[in-house]
Amino acid sequence: MQRIDATDSKTIRYKFRKKRFEKVENLIREALKVSDPVTVIDIGGRRDYWDYLSEDLREHVIITTVNFEDELEDYSQKSSDLNIVQVVGDGCDLSQFSDNQFDISHSNSVIEHVGSFANMAKFSSESRRVAKRYYMQTPNLWFPLEPHFGVPFLHWLPAPTRIRLINKYAVGYSERVEPIEEAIDEIDHLSLINASLVKTFFPDGEIHRERFALMTKSLITIGPE
Repeated sequence: MQRIDATDSKTIRYKFRKKRFEKVENLIREALKVSDPVTVIDIGGRRDYWDYLSEDLREHVIITTVNFEDELEDYSQKSSDLNIVQVVGDGCDLSQFSDNQFDISHSNSVIEHVGSFANMAKFSSESRRVAKRYYMQTPNLWFPLEPHFGVPFLHWLPAPTRIRLINKYAVGYSERVEPIEEAIDEIDHLSLINASLVKTFFPDGEIHRERFALMTKSLITIGPE
């Protein structure tokens, strides 16, 4: 799938993400009252995402990003004045890290890509285990625009239909996905969830609803509350 540039300040994606990032900074500022520097594990995160971080916080935060090995090159953009360590790992199994090793665990639009609901449960459990507090954001299943392809209602179609569509056509932002095995894998790792499931996976968190045109565009949970 073609990656959409969310760092372009002229795009609506940038504006939403910048506004959303204020919640991340609030968590960091709260943690700074207890610990300096603040340690953050960003599960499935990219270096350039942290360019949003305010200048006054940069020297007070150590960020560990966790990604599969084959993703490191794509996610390795340099951020000169940020303290970022890249680690190979799996968000569903963070056994290389101890309980509460970090002040904050963070994931932005990741849980919907981990595969099965069982994997989502593992991902959420590990996110909560390795840090004292967590921030998790994911697109809302019931928002009509599918955010990864930019096509209305696509995510509401049955999985076999979506597989055939992306295999036969260039859909939205994406080029045609070939062969069929890659299309299957793409859809297998793209399952949007609703607020009820977010609450199931993060029972001790508070859900914040990011709205657009009076509808919930994405779901953010912060905890424990």
